[in-house]
Amino acid sequence: MSWETLTIGSFKFKEDVDEKVKEKIISELEDVLECKIKYYDDYDDYEFEEVNWTSHITGEKIKEVIEKYKDYFVYFEVSIFYLNEPDEEISLRNGEITAVLI
Repeated sequence: MSWETLTIGSFKFKEDVDEKVKEKIISELEDVLECKIKYYDDYDDYEFEEVNWTSHITGEKIKEVIEKYKDYFVYFEVSIFYLNEPDEEISLRNGEITAVLI
């Protein structure tokens, strides 16, 4: 199954995590999140944000990776928005405009 998603999140590793372990975790996360993860020195954390028009992202897949590596994180946060249903529709037909919150 595929659908449109917006995925936003961030995480931070514990200080003593080896660089090779971080690389492995990031690689697995990028696979299940279907996006690139960026590191920010200013905050010493990692962030991601992606609109994916043919997504196969599921919370279950993400939870499996987090469960597998939970001892390496200070925190991990992700929000997944499924975009296949509109929140509002605006239509112009026969000179009339209608706007509907769904």
